[in-house]
Amino acid sequence: MDETRLYDVGPAGGAWTEADAGEARAQRQRRLRRLLVACVGVNAGTWTLAGVALMLGGREWGAAFGMLALATLPLLVLPVVVEVFARVAARRRHVRRPERFPS
Repeated sequence: MDETRLYDVGPAGGAWTEADAGEARAQRQRRLRRLLVACVGVNAGTWTLAGVALMLGGREWGAAFGMLALATLPLLVLPVVVEVFARVAARRRHVRRPERFPS
């Protein structure tokens, strides 16, 4: 463990640091934005395709592509889940403290 870095101690007594430097945070946010745009784009595309299928192919085709559009709705939650796991990974937990750790 780097003793020059400020560590926090959780309620259970475990030392942890926020390993989320400025550049790492910016990179994570760029990845989050790209993922969000991709997921919204896929969802919007499937809804548009469902509308086109309804107009050109009738009720059966519209219903089939509507189900596809409904199946892409969980993609909108994906960026949130990825961000939560990225924040958890950024908060590294240390198993033991160095001997000179201030009490």
